[in-house]
Amino acid sequence: MTFLSPSASILFRIIIGAIITIYIVLILRTLRQIILKRTTSKTQKLLMIILIVCFPVLGLLIYFSLFQKELA
Repeated sequence: MTFLSPSASILFRIIIGAIITIYIVLILRTLRQIILKRTTSKTQKLLMIILIVCFPVLGLLIYFSLFQKELA
């Protein structure tokens, strides 16, 4: 019993691949912003990096909610 036809399966793989790629780019971009930011202390940087590496979704949400004013 197949749930997806071969053409739908390829489209599904392309969509999932694009989502994963965008997610990885977003994490790397956020880590770069944290490392290059001069206004935060080394302790804050380390804490945010550990949070993003250990809990990527939660870490990204916390980072963008706390530093949203600075990015705009």
